[in-house]
Amino acid sequence: MGAGKRESCEEAANLVGAVKHLIPKQSQIDAGDVNDQLASMFEDAPQVEVAQQQDYFVLEENWAAINLFLRLQTQWQYISGMAGAVRTGLNYQAAEVVMRRVFKNEDHDTLFDKLQTIERAALSLLNGE
Repeated sequence: MGAGKRESCEEAANLVGAVKHLIPKQSQIDAGDVNDQLASMFEDAPQVEVAQQQDYFVLEENWAAINLFLRLQTQWQYISGMAGAVRTGLNYQAAEVVMRRVFKNEDHDTLFDKLQTIERAALSLLNGE
């Protein structure tokens, strides 16, 4: 395995890690609800605190892709069924417009590949897979 391939894997892992920090977990506990329930059951209930999320370091070579993903948050496509709406992916036409207008100096093929890596990780988290 060449150095270029290893760097590519490191970049992909960094992108997936960034997505996991950007998207809140579906099962995240609401400390306010827990505290209200405890207070209704116990007179001297202890207060529950939820740990704050740590910062995540994004590699410089991934920064444009993360910014592109954040700019596309209103561009999710959905399908609806008996179980409700499920995200199927990003609107690639919108991604193309944003890349052309905002990321003029970036390699669009590389940027799009990184966007798809982020999208796969985000879909897995958002759809509970």
